[in-house]
Amino acid sequence: MGGGIFLALGLLISSFATSYDSAAPITSAIGLPMTFLGNIFYPIAVLPHGLQVFAKCLPITYLAGGMRMAYSQPFSWASMWPNMAILAAWLLGILLLTARVFKLKE
Repeated sequence: MGGGIFLALGLLISSFATSYDSAAPITSAIGLPMTFLGNIFYPIAVLPHGLQVFAKCLPITYLAGGMRMAYSQPFSWASMWPNMAILAAWLLGILLLTARVFKLKE
């Protein structure tokens, strides 16, 4: 699901960018905050409250949490289902938005 979310996000970015040179800064502006706020390098609990709220809205937070759970403890649908549900909602939302905006250019 994470791959689908980020693939659809890339297609969405390509809808607004006219070339690679214009897409690279947009991708960095989206990707870097996600990486640093997404519970990958340090826990969300150490962030200020406003950034915690924002970080809990990012799909990478739940992708990182789900992957961390999958690798560090025995698999259980009960523990994985909240992360999977939020990722599924993100996937559905970003796919609907991308399908609406994305136009294939020749």
